Amino acid sequence: YMGNKQLNVGIIGLAHLHPRLYMPLFANCPDTKVVAVSEKNEQLLKSFSDDFAVKGYCDYEKMIKEEKIDLAIIFLPHCDCADVAVKCASKGIHIIVEKPVAATSKD
Repeated sequence: YMGNKQLNVGIIGLAHLHPRLYMPLFANCPDTKVVAVSEKNEQLLKSFSDDFAVKGYCDYEKMIKEEKIDLAIIFLPHCDCADVAVKCASKGIHIIVEKPVAATSKD
């Protein structure tokens, strides 16, 4: 990644199994590190953060403000994806949205 620079990843939304499935994949990428995760549900956040020894935030906006994140992976309900993706992109953060990025064509 960009001249041996580490790719710092932030994960937004932990309510589904997908983030847990991604973690071993990132562990096998030597220049990639999940530096922080965000989840509104404090119990889910604590469990994930403890299991993977990663910093957790209840507020994704605080996470993308405080952490140096190159790539955000968004695992949120359809109705929340577009706003979060736009906020991340506006900060120069690359995004992956596993679901459709918006619920309607207007979004």
